[in-house]
Amino acid sequence: MRDLGFQEELRTEGRAVFYVPRESESEVYVPSTRTVFYNPLMRLNRDIAVLALMCYADAEGRALSVGDPLAGCGVRGIRFALEVPVIDRIEMNDLNPLAVRLQERNVALNGLSDVIGVNRLDANVFLSVHSAPDGRFDFLDLDPFGSPVRFLDSAIRSLRNGGMMAVTATDMAALCGIHSSACRRKYFSTALRTEYCHELAIRIVLGALVVAAAKYEFAVSPVFSHSSDHYIRSYACLTLNLRKTDDCLRELGYVAHCFSCFHREFFHGLIPSIPSACPICGKRTGLAGPLWLGSLFNPNFVERMQRRLPALCNSDPRLTRLMEVIMSEQNAPPTYYVIDRLADHLNISVPKTVEIIGALSEIGYIATPTHFHPKGIRTNAPSKIFLETLLRLSPKKPACQ
Repeated sequence: MRDLGFQEELRTEGRAVFYVPRESESEVYVPSTRTVFYNPLMRLNRDIAVLALMCYADAEGRALSVGDPLAGCGVRGIRFALEVPVIDRIEMNDLNPLAVRLQERNVALNGLSDVIGVNRLDANVFLSVHSAPDGRFDFLDLDPFGSPVRFLDSAIRSLRNGGMMAVTATDMAALCGIHSSACRRKYFSTALRTEYCHELAIRIVLGALVVAAAKYEFAVSPVFSHSSDHYIRSYACLTLNLRKTDDCLRELGYVAHCFSCFHREFFHGLIPSIPSACPICGKRTGLAGPLWLGSLFNPNFVERMQRRLPALCNSDPRLTRLMEVIMSEQNAPPTYYVIDRLADHLNISVPKTVEIIGALSEIGYIATPTHFHPKGIRTNAPSKIFLETLLRLSPKKPACQ
């Protein structure tokens, strides 16, 4: 590709064949510094996006229009066109002129020039162009590098009534409480550095989406969410409905967390009365929010995704296990306990996850693994009961440790 100023290499993913800038063997691969953005580590993200779009298309039963405002090399949109059979039109966009030219080449390579349009605009301008009633998208994939908040308003305006939006956030330092001031600036929310911070991150992003959508009288209904690698991702349907919009706002609230005894409580409302002391141990609690306290999953949609999974071509091998765990946790209560952290706090050896789940289930509590953490357990058992169960199942560490 001499006309683009860089050497290319051919890649395959799903049913797509596409060119990306060739990597230097001596260079550490940092996607954000590439001539044209492409991140091979986000394949799982794209696999799930294809799967979710398949299921959404099945439910709609008609041809769909799709928007990809931050398309990079174009692999996501190309996969949508090749792997979801009822796509009517896809509009891809990138402000980088080299990305646009590479997209055009990749679209032609896959024989999709009559299905996919390529645009070179600022992402917000691109979305605003499609905000007129006859130009809105059925499905919008918002996958930025960093925070999605600067695109939410224009993205919502470009989505039709009943459309689905997929939103990614990669600014995990802000969302997990490491850079708390950044979280307040971007999301008008407070994050906490807890063992379940990745779930709180999804809830903070969904809270920001709910608030942004409410201005346009859209209700937000999350259907699928996941945390993988260095990012979080959520899929939601947006519907024009005043009553449901008000209901969504009532699902916003706060999580109070005690760092001493691991107790956590949920408080609905934007200005609730929240005690500053833990009701169990009396220590001062930390507060996360405002954020989304509703469900992260729609069971019917998750089940459809599970059934549709075999239709994916050469998907990331992690996807099967991810879906299995989400199937088990989708109806469980918010937040989770991480066994390693609590065992270290108690100075005991770590029992098997399955033993703890079985013990909690035997005494009447909901208990499931969670995809958020390999040693995480999602349960409605109080922290006191959870800690007592760990103590009962775990021998003490040797004194030398």
